[in-house]
Amino acid sequence: IDFAYDLDRARKHVWPAIRKPRRAYARPLLVAAAILALTGGMQSTMYVSSHTAEPRYDWDTVAATGGAETHLVSSRGNGQRWWLLEPEQSLEVDVRGPDELRLESRLILPDGDSELTPYLLDIYIDGEIANWSKYSACPSRSVRWRGRHVSKRKRELVQVPAGVHRLKVQLHSVNGEPCLVRVRRAEKTADDET
Repeated sequence: IDFAYDLDRARKHVWPAIRKPRRAYARPLLVAAAILALTGGMQSTMYVSSHTAEPRYDWDTVAATGGAETHLVSSRGNGQRWWLLEPEQSLEVDVRGPDELRLESRLILPDGDSELTPYLLDIYIDGEIANWSKYSACPSRSVRWRGRHVSKRKRELVQVPAGVHRLKVQLHSVNGEPCLVRVRRAEKTADDET
């Protein structure tokens, strides 16, 4: 097709001869097949995702010693228990394993400082170092503690071996900032127990 005349002629005479007449019931059958395939695919995806997803947990805060207990109000208005940890001070928790604990921390930032502030948490189990974690604290926009900026929450999973153990967390901050720390234990939700 080189010219507009050829295109016009092809549209009127050639293409209608090539096209086959459509049956009236073909389109509804195609739509029905597409809907069945889509719903079947969605149902199989939901089945697989509901049976292979990791169990959901509620996290319970474990009582600790060594720091001052305080409360932090989240952006949703929920009160959360935290422990104020000063530099070189340690927080201790007695735990029974085997268990997985989640250590959460928020550094209290100096006023007017918007740069990343490094801090280090040493984690000991029965007096032996199990892990140390270095974080860079950046300010949270939604949470403040007693009018001061705090960092976004940092999380660390800690595996506790079988038996009774003492978990100890020690803070090392570069500029002497205190830190809010809490230890949480996973509890299965009612949905996962059935």
